[in-house]
Amino acid sequence: MWTAEKQKLYDTLRDKESFTVLSVDERQQIELLIAELDQSEFESLRPSLERMAQEHEQDQATIRQLQKEKELLTTLAAQEEQLVQRAKLVLQEVLREKARLRAEYEHALAGLSRAA
Repeated sequence: MWTAEKQKLYDTLRDKESFTVLSVDERQQIELLIAELDQSEFESLRPSLERMAQEHEQDQATIRQLQKEKELLTTLAAQEEQLVQRAKLVLQEVLREKARLRAEYEHALAGLSRAA
């Protein structure tokens, strides 16, 4: 655990280092303090890092779900477009058939008028 005492020792060694070369023992001491500080900072950040990792996994699951939904909607939209195209073709056929029947009807009426 990082304490005020360790911080003071670290600051003292850093100040000394800026003016002179540290001894081997002092160099080892400052390296141990830095490692301990890093570990202490990591431990304090661990809950946040774990929460972020969890949120990231949840976001990835949401993205996967949305991609599946997008694929389904894309497929359905394509099927609907095909249905619309088929409906247009059927309508055109029905309109042609209606026109043919109307022509036959008018032709039949014209023949009946002449016969009467």
